[in-house]
Amino acid sequence: MKLLNILLVLLFLASSALAQKKGVVDRHSKSFTLQASLDDRYTLFGYAAPDEKSEILIQFSTYPHEVNANREKFRLGAYSETGGLKPGDKILFDSEKDGFVKLNYIRNGTDLIPFYMRARTVKMN
Repeated sequence: MKLLNILLVLLFLASSALAQKKGVVDRHSKSFTLQASLDDRYTLFGYAAPDEKSEILIQFSTYPHEVNANREKFRLGAYSETGGLKPGDKILFDSEKDGFVKLNYIRNGTDLIPFYMRARTVKMN
């Protein structure tokens, strides 16, 4: 019985560790949102190309020290959630291919800057 309890605890911990926060794309508006939660811990990156070795353009993280340290470091900034984007800025879904999702950061309603996130970190609604 003790062994079963230990296995159940380990299984629970492993499944929690594998759970990953996901941004959400609304199928109708194509808008991308990511809402911070006290229950979630995550750091997600947006890349200049569909390759994790390419330049990081944007970061989403629940760790305040990461957001503060990287706000100016990445071209599109660092945020805890999409609600923290500058007024007038938004992120829209473009396409999905080869395990990456292409998103467009729209600055001031005019500038369109594409970036890529791993598809496993984005959920279509």
